[in-house]
Amino acid sequence: MTIPTALPVPAALTVRSVKTRAVGAPLKIALGTSVAVIRTVPLLLVDLLAEEGVVGHAYLFGYTPAGAKSIALLLAEAVDLVKGQPSQPQAIYQRLVRRSALIGVTGTVRMAISALDMALWDAAAVAAGLPLVELLGATRRSIPAYDSRGLGLMPSDKLANEAEALLAKGMSAIKLRLGYAAPEEDLAALHAVRERIPPKMLVMVDYNQALTTEEAIHRGLALQAEGIAWLEEPIRHDDYRGNAEIARALDVPLQLGENFNGPEAMAEALAADACDYVMPDVGRIGGVTGWMQAAGIAAAHSVEVSSHLMPEVSAHLLAATPTAHWLEYVDWADAILEEPLQVIDGAVIPSGRPGVGLAWDEAKLRRLESL
Repeated sequence: MTIPTALPVPAALTVRSVKTRAVGAPLKIALGTSVAVIRTVPLLLVDLLAEEGVVGHAYLFGYTPAGAKSIALLLAEAVDLVKGQPSQPQAIYQRLVRRSALIGVTGTVRMAISALDMALWDAAAVAAGLPLVELLGATRRSIPAYDSRGLGLMPSDKLANEAEALLAKGMSAIKLRLGYAAPEEDLAALHAVRERIPPKMLVMVDYNQALTTEEAIHRGLALQAEGIAWLEEPIRHDDYRGNAEIARALDVPLQLGENFNGPEAMAEALAADACDYVMPDVGRIGGVTGWMQAAGIAAAHSVEVSSHLMPEVSAHLLAATPTAHWLEYVDWADAILEEPLQVIDGAVIPSGRPGVGLAWDEAKLRRLESL
């Protein structure tokens, strides 16, 4: 196993300005979690301009319209701080983290830094004429994907129909959201899905932090008897002591990571034995720079790494991750991209275009609600 130590230093461009657009992208399949029902997702599109004419692209899931707009304001302020300077992602990342220490490098602050970092790396790869994965020193390769669209909290008959419809994408694994009022309802939902999918298809279960530690152990024991692939965020994500207790009590792997606030949080979770798998979100872990630091931490612990959302850039990062596991597939960006990500034989391959391969479809964007 090769553990990443230092990232390559891309040829420096010069930061000029940033343009952002927040839009509401309608979901093809509504998502009902234990927290809310989501029908439209706020996406923040980022265009970072270099003096040399190169443009770096990135996008983020803003969670709420106000969240997307807040990230945009913080991102504009960050770019003002580094305007006219060499666009060296790692140096800028460290400077902004230090600069933001008093307000706190968390939430929308961390996401703004992550968005800028992604755009900087995209611009660097475009300037080098290389796909991002190759600029990172790895090769384009196939990454297995699981289907994370839909399968939220709903009546069992509708759940079963939706599970069957998802089979058209040809993936070998799907994610099911649970967190019904009673444990028996969770099991009924799982059974309804299982009745409509192939016997060997894997099912990941996500509680979106809905349970107490005691409830998580009780429900987890029942679910592991059903052969689920992993149990994701059963309790509050940063309760590492509680998650460690759950992990010890269960044989089914415990998955955490979409809410890790930078690679430091991953290191803390793994030191506490709070999870068996990790799934960082590139928009919250610190962009490409933060992801690669996290990938090194995971590799040092021999822990498998999956992704959370933003599959276009995550495919590049997983291909450069020594312990890569699963890519979480969602089609949210189909509403904004000229060339949506394709799933072939249950897997995705990072774009072969320079950079991440993102190109906005302006005709599609004109049809979306601006936030």
